[in-house]
Amino acid sequence: MDDGGRRRVRLLLGAVAALLAWGALVALAIAEGRQVRAGDGSWALLTLWGVGAAACLYAAVALALRSRDEETPPPPRQTPRPPRQAPRHRG
Repeated sequence: MDDGGRRRVRLLLGAVAALLAWGALVALAIAEGRQVRAGDGSWALLTLWGVGAAACLYAAVALALRSRDEETPPPPRQTPRPPRQAPRHRG
């Protein structure tokens, strides 16, 4: 596997890890929300779990999109043509 392929696999593994962390944080936020509703939980923890879940979801999408960009090779580089000059009239 070439270096670009390894990089793509690492990016995809990072995206999967971020999705797993997102799921865990959402579960914690739901559990904490139930406790807050019952009067036993902490709003600070509920906010922390929610912000952490949003950050993990953002990271997962960013890593997945970056891995997609690794798949497509860059466009070929074109050398610029010199400007065309108008023909000179001799008279």
